[in-house]
Amino acid sequence: MTQLLSLSEESVMQNTMVRFARDEIYTYVGSLLLAVNPYKDINGLYGEEAMGRFVGRGLLNNPPHIYAIAEEAVRKARHGAGSQSLIISGESGAGKTETNKLALRYIVWP
Repeated sequence: MTQLLSLSEESVMQNTMVRFARDEIYTYVGSLLLAVNPYKDINGLYGEEAMGRFVGRGLLNNPPHIYAIAEEAVRKARHGAGSQSLIISGESGAGKTETNKLALRYIVWP
């Protein structure tokens, strides 16, 4: 999103729709993660193999993903940046509970 020439509600929606059509349901808006519930399974998006792609890599060295945000929180907590928080918000049915489960699964993953 930060690479858009014009940042407006219309350009954000257009970019989100294009990414969604490519099954890219996550988008960074600065250090925030925008997620769109795909209401379907996307092969390879989650699981241990997917988690392994995020370990030890900084936020900007990872594609937009809930695992990237969780990894950033873990890295900052381990390197003395203090307590970390993840705020997951959205409307009813947006996937907050599932996103929370994915983030927690990543954080406790060995």
